[in-house]
This record gives sequence, structure tokens and C-alpha cells, in this order.
Amino acid sequence: YLAYPDEFSRGIPMAANMEITAGEKIRIPVERLMARVDIDVDLSHLDAGVRMSLREVSVGECPSSALLFSQSVRSGRDSHFANGYSKRLESGSASLYLLESTGDTHGPYIQIKAEYYSPEWNTRTGEYLIYRFHLGEEPGDYNVRRNNIYHITVIPEGDGLSNTDAWSVDRSALEK
Repeated sequence: YLAYPDEFSRGIPMAANMEITAGEKIRIPVERLMARVDIDVDLSHLDAGVRMSLREVSVGECPSSALLFSQSVRSGRDSHFANGYSKRLESGSASLYLLESTGDTHGPYIQIKAEYYSPEWNTRTGEYLIYRFHLGEEPGDYNVRRNNIYHITVIPEGDGLSNTDAWSVDRSALEK
């Protein structure tokens, strides 16, 4: 169990099961209980005059616990942190870590906050345009598996406000 979502500053929790083979060779394979999510944001496909200033990336609904030697399945509201944790999105890249989370229902999600400026729209002072998407290996898959690295590149195109991909764009902070 984690007391708070980023309680891995002293290392990633791992599990090991000792194996003794013929000849009494001892082998201890170690498996990380967390997944790493590498986020990159590529703003090069935005229209002329559209500008984004990336601020932070966060993981929401991340698990608060994981089983050591079997798959960790989501089991209701008490099994995750609703708000997760945030990191600055420096140079358009960041790495996030979270415990394994599997199951049939929506799992952890990534949220990117940015200030937005275009000829037509701007974010209000102190507020942000928000991109949000669930993690998983393919659309409809909300599983984040331990000991994996997920590489995600977010590429807003055109005005950066459409959501034709499997993500949502919260435009509530925009004003003309």
C-alpha cells in the first residue's frame, strides 16, 4: 500500500521469488510493481498563430496498492487515489510512475495542462486547457501492467482543440 500517490521517492517497490535450481544455484528474479509512463508533447503540428505553453502532467485515479505475486485488479473507489500526483512538464517531456492497475472499468488517466493562445481563443489567467486520456495498450483497454514502460506522444494538430483521438480536451478555461 502507498500512503500517497508519489510515495516512491526512495525507490520503486518490487517483488521477488527465490528459485533454487539443480546444482543449488540460487536465482532471485525481481519484478517492478510499477509501470513507467513516458510522455512527450509535440507541438510542431499546430497552425500558425496557435501557441501552447505546457505546464504540468499528472496521473489520476492511480492505484494505491498492488499485489506482490499476482495481477492487481481494480476493486472500487478505495483502491486508488482520485487525484494522483503532478509533475512539471519540462521541455515537453516527463516520466510518471504508477502501480499496476487492471480490470474491466476505466483505470488511471493522464492529464496535461497548458496555457493556450490563438487568434480566436486564450486561456483565462491562472486556468488551463486540459488534455486527458486513459492509459492502456489500445483503445478500450484500461490496463496498466507492472514492469512495463509506456511511451506516449501527444501531437495536437491544427487549432489543438479537436479531439478526434481517444482523448478529451477540456476547453472550459478558454475565452474569446
